[in-house]
Amino acid sequence: EAAYQALWLVEASPGGRALTAWDGFAEISEPLLGCPRELVFVTPPAPFTNRPISKRLLYRWHSEAGAYPKRRNFLNIWLPLFRDKRADNGTMILVRGSHVLEDVPFVDYRGYDKETLGAANYLVQYETPESFFQEFERVPVEAAVGDLVVFHRKMIHTSTPNTTPIPSYTGVMRSWDPRGDLTISGDIQAKPYGGDMGRPGLDVIPT
Repeated sequence: EAAYQALWLVEASPGGRALTAWDGFAEISEPLLGCPRELVFVTPPAPFTNRPISKRLLYRWHSEAGAYPKRRNFLNIWLPLFRDKRADNGTMILVRGSHVLEDVPFVDYRGYDKETLGAANYLVQYETPESFFQEFERVPVEAAVGDLVVFHRKMIHTSTPNTTPIPSYTGVMRSWDPRGDLTISGDIQAKPYGGDMGRPGLDVIPT
C-alpha cells in the first residue's frame, strides 16, 4: 500500500508535472493525430504497478477505444518507470495491425477471471475475445527506462503477470485531439458505461 500511494505522488511531483508539459508529446502527437500542436492535450502520467504473482491489476485483451468511446482521436503513451520492462517482470503485449479493425466487440465486467469476478478491488475489464484478432501477430514490449511507446487508440493489447519477486512500474498517459469528441467535457475518462453485466471468457456464438 505504501508503494501504491508513493506512485500517486509521482504524478503530483515537479518531475511528473514537468513530464506532462514536455513539448515532445505535442511534437510527436501533432502528425499522428493530424491536430495542430496548440490543440493537443496530454493527461498526467498515471502510475501503474505490476506486483509479483498478482492478478489484481492485470488487463485482459482490450483497446482504449472501448474504454474511452467518447474520445475519437487519441494516442496511448506508455513508458517504464524506475525499472526496465521485460517479459518476465510484467509488460504489455501489442496485437500488431489490430488498429485497422472496425467496431471490435467487447464484454465489460469487474475482475480478472471467473475466480475474481465482481471483486471490488479489481479493475473493470473491456475484454475483446481473441477470436476477433487471431490472424494478427502478438508483440511483447521490452522497453528500457527512458523509452516511450506510443500506439493507436484501437490497438488491442494486454498486460502480463510479473513472475519476478520485484514490482515493476509504468506511466500511462494519453494525448488527444478534442475536436471530434462525442462529448463536451474536459475529462478524457468520461465513460457511458457502468453496468458491468458481462462475464470473463465470453465470445460470439458461431453461425
